[in-house]
Amino acid sequence: VLFRSYPDTARMTVNRQYDNRMSEFAYDLLERYGHQAIEDIRRGTVTKAVEYVTYINIAVTGIISNITRSFNQSALAHMIYYGIRTCFTREARQALHGEIVAVGLFVQLHYNGLGGEMENLKEFMRHLDMPLSLRELGVEATEANLLILEQYLADSPYVERTEKGLGMLHESIRKLSE
Repeated sequence: VLFRSYPDTARMTVNRQYDNRMSEFAYDLLERYGHQAIEDIRRGTVTKAVEYVTYINIAVTGIISNITRSFNQSALAHMIYYGIRTCFTREARQALHGEIVAVGLFVQLHYNGLGGEMENLKEFMRHLDMPLSLRELGVEATEANLLILEQYLADSPYVERTEKGLGMLHESIRKLSE
């Protein structure tokens, strides 16, 4: 093991740096080829753009997730996915995994204190004709539905179980109705 003689914090620092570089690389490729890949798929054509975007979405995101052990990235967004599939199965039956996770990223960004990034993500998703809200996924963003998802997420290991953490979750989950 490369980092055996170093403290765990040293390994995590290197992993975080590697994760950040890979994330930037993935995002750059998605920005560059995402729209073209969507158009090519609509035409039923497999192109380099489709291959790049598919590879980024499956292989690279899996590697990033493994490096970070799912913390400080899209874990809450995936918990939104599980919550929607568990609690709103029928309502969101037409939504794809990536669409639900992408909408969940608005919660993730706000919870991580990166709310300023939400508009860029919305614009990127809008450009790809993706859903931008809970309602567009097929689930009405009523207070009762938001509370169901909030309670589902509050039990996850990715939410700090303090007054501050739960308060931030409460604020963040409301981003699904915007």
